Amino acid sequence: MNRSTQTSSLFGSRPCVRHWAIFTSMALVGALPSQEGFAQGSRSRKVTYRNSYPNSHATSRSTVNNSQYVGPSTFEIGIMIGDPTGLSAKFRTAPDRAVDAGLSYSAGNYIELISDYFWQFPNAFANASQGSISTDFVPYVGLGIACLFSSGNRAERSANAYRGQNLSNTAVGPRIPLGMEYLPKSLPLSFFAEIVPGTLLFPDSAPFVEGGVGARFRL
Repeated sequence: MNRSTQTSSLFGSRPCVRHWAIFTSMALVGALPSQEGFAQGSRSRKVTYRNSYPNSHATSRSTVNNSQYVGPSTFEIGIMIGDPTGLSAKFRTAPDRAVDAGLSYSAGNYIELISDYFWQFPNAFANASQGSISTDFVPYVGLGIACLFSSGNRAERSANAYRGQNLSNTAVGPRIPLGMEYLPKSLPLSFFAEIVPGTLLFPDSAPFVEGGVGARFRL
């Protein structure tokens, strides 16, 4: 029995799921705001916007509440397309913090569980451009974990599969998502694009780069 097989037998799918669940739980607990923050977040958020009418230079100011999909919501669920491709959910704990989780099918016949903790910068572009770029564009950076499951044998993998494990193994490692989210105030949707470098650490090391685009429904 070679080292890879021995390691695989020690690092089965259950420990992989346990690592993913522990990371997600810790990220949620660490991201939860104070009771005061919850109280503020539970109030109906109101946003003032400018409404322009055709053939007129006049504008009116109106106030809309959260039921009209204004501003980011607490929970989002949707899909991501790329590598990986699958389901995506996001829990926003504050205007500049969030936790996400995903279940996806990835290149090389892998099922992948992911979870990330995000730091978001809601006004970064608007401030840098002195208002010429909308605050609807929100860049973010994160730190997360990827947990991969697979079946079959190495010969069945695509030639460009970057994960250096036998397909009968599971693998786990950190990932660093870098992306941009678009949050239109007039729609209950969010759109995002990201690139995610990372590396598998167990049972063997293997660097990788993921990426894709996606959309979520804001509940």
